[in-house]
Amino acid sequence: MKFNSVYIESGAIKHKRTSEILQKIDYKKIIEVDHYKDVFCRPRQNYYLQHKNQNLILAVKHDNFLYPGAEVCQDFGYNKFYWCSSVMNCICDCEYCYLKGMYPSGNLVVYVNLEDYFKNIHDKKYICVSYDTDLFPLESTLGYIEKWCDFAKSYPDITLEIRTKCKNLSVWKMEAPTNVIFAFSVSPDSIIKMYEHKTSSLAARIENFETAQNCGFRTRLCIDPIIYCADWKEKYSEMMGKIDVSKFEDISVGSFRISQQYLKNMRKYSESKLVNFPFKNVNGYYQYEPELQASMEEYVCSLLPRNKVFLWK
Repeated sequence: MKFNSVYIESGAIKHKRTSEILQKIDYKKIIEVDHYKDVFCRPRQNYYLQHKNQNLILAVKHDNFLYPGAEVCQDFGYNKFYWCSSVMNCICDCEYCYLKGMYPSGNLVVYVNLEDYFKNIHDKKYICVSYDTDLFPLESTLGYIEKWCDFAKSYPDITLEIRTKCKNLSVWKMEAPTNVIFAFSVSPDSIIKMYEHKTSSLAARIENFETAQNCGFRTRLCIDPIIYCADWKEKYSEMMGKIDVSKFEDISVGSFRISQQYLKNMRKYSESKLVNFPFKNVNGYYQYEPELQASMEEYVCSLLPRNKVFLWK
């Protein structure tokens, strides 16, 4: 990983993990700051320009280690459903990613005090730990997937979800924890090439989850978001013909949706055809027209064993 600048909070300078990360990356200069928000939350930033040449920010998390699950996220039947961010922003570049509308900066923030997360969440039930990033391409630098899995082994009443669009076969060398679910997001190759930049190809994603399954890891398939294109039926049918769904614990299905404010923010800078698609605003969330949304979701579900499907509503 290469960065022009690494900003480090004064409180993170002497943290052991800070020096470990610096040894594994290439960078031109280090800039010490009082607080990461002095860089991350500056006014009049352009997320899209920053993301093309991301800088790294190393910080310390002090509070708000957990957040209640959002309405647009699947809770998979859990009453106590939470998410957390040990990393903010992603090195992947999906055009439709809600992070582009949520965060003021495209720079990558890593909280180095991961152990403080563990101290504050041991009494929770179901926690998604990678909604604001993809930890897989960062694993050789951070090792956070392995650390989260080690934590989970000590708290069997907690279930963790780690989601990815990226191949990293080295992850499967560790012992498979029984209370961690690895969720694999898939899209047809044409959608990946058009909108999901810097992510793995469909073939690579399939190799990734098949290796995980063969090594005994719990797996979830995520066909979410379903993205409309002119020949969407053929594309999604062809994709599903390549995937053995019988080996997945369950399957998440949902069409594209995003909060109205996030999409408004994204449209200030993005020329993406997908971002500027004429979505319909339904109760504060932009999504496809109801008939199109229902058609896509029903068709994809028809390709799957319904007893395994969690459908977003």
